[in-house]
Amino acid sequence: MSEWINVITDSTIEGSGSSLEFTRKAGKEIQSLIRRKDFSENEGRRILQYLRSQSEMIPFGSYLKRYLSLRFGVKKDPREKDDARYREFLKAAFSRTHTPRSFHRSSTSLGVLINGWLRAASVSRETVFLLGFALEMPVEDVSMFLTKAICDQDFNLSDPEETIFWYCFRNRRPAMFALEMIEVYQNTDVHGNSDLQPLQEGARLRIPGDLDSFPLPDGPTIRRRSNLLSRDMNERELIDYLSRLKLQRQSNRYSRTAYSTFVSLLDRAKYEIGELNAEEDLYVFGKEQERKNVREAEVEKVLYSGVPVDEKGNLMNISFSSLGKGFAKHRLSRQRMSRLLAGKAAVTRYDLLTLLFLNSVLRDDESPIPRYRRFVKNADAMLAHCYMGRLNISNLYEAFLLVCLLTEDPLYAFSEVWEQSYE
Repeated sequence: MSEWINVITDSTIEGSGSSLEFTRKAGKEIQSLIRRKDFSENEGRRILQYLRSQSEMIPFGSYLKRYLSLRFGVKKDPREKDDARYREFLKAAFSRTHTPRSFHRSSTSLGVLINGWLRAASVSRETVFLLGFALEMPVEDVSMFLTKAICDQDFNLSDPEETIFWYCFRNRRPAMFALEMIEVYQNTDVHGNSDLQPLQEGARLRIPGDLDSFPLPDGPTIRRRSNLLSRDMNERELIDYLSRLKLQRQSNRYSRTAYSTFVSLLDRAKYEIGELNAEEDLYVFGKEQERKNVREAEVEKVLYSGVPVDEKGNLMNISFSSLGKGFAKHRLSRQRMSRLLAGKAAVTRYDLLTLLFLNSVLRDDESPIPRYRRFVKNADAMLAHCYMGRLNISNLYEAFLLVCLLTEDPLYAFSEVWEQSYE
């Protein structure tokens, strides 16, 4: 049992101070769960109790306050009932750096906005960028807030505005400079410049530090995009790149990298489920049967086999689940898979991690520790490839997947927890 506990720390928890210490706290809580003497006998029940006790994800406001405390020494006076010190510090920061309260027109006062941010469970990407400029964050801190505090993808470098923000954070430029660059970009006439050439298909900016590729379980490798920006590029070179982006019309609302990764993972899951079905038919009938295409509904059934369904065969509304509050947006139903495939919704890290989990355990003959380590390695590489940071054990849903991997039958534990959440 001690080896199981050590693997959580060795494989998943980063160095001291990472994720504003939320990571280490979550690791200790999972260790306590695994230590329970009856854990192996009541895995589903104990995991569900743990998830219920955590109640919800760490609020964005908590990340922000912790950041202000660690980086700037701002601490709440025990005698104060509200967040006055945090509020005053943020107001002063916005004033000192001449950061606007919004990148678009807004009638809401800065004070009201700050109050909301300090209490919010989550915020928009624009809010993260505004706070990044006001607090003069290095680009790494902004990335941390995007991927861990609001659990979204890193800078979307196929989006012109976010590319400009990325450039400004990298080079310590203020918000007003970013707005000026956006205006220059918007007024650039790409069609009147014969020197511009469209970007090659698939070309994309790269955030330094990501991996060359990541291996899907027993599957293909997805290559990293080519590096088109360097640290010492100037403003003119940035505008040239953005102009090529405009000429190629590659500005996209949703991440193409995440989408292609999602499709690859889903195709792999369908293939493996089809293989398992064929093996079962051979065992039952004594000969191979005609193979049927595996649809999204069958992937859903494998993941959530114990979840009750309504009269139409749809998974019971998640509002009836005790996990509904925290996991409402993380259940990968067949309807969600169809929307993602049709490009009608953005692929999230939860979609990718759920499919990676499924692929990792469909044909799994590994013991818990090697399986856990392999998943963490593949998940970190996949998320980095999609500009979504790395695995975050302080995120309750991601902790749920990791705990399931430490059971004897991860897919059964996953499905059992969902089933029991409806009782």
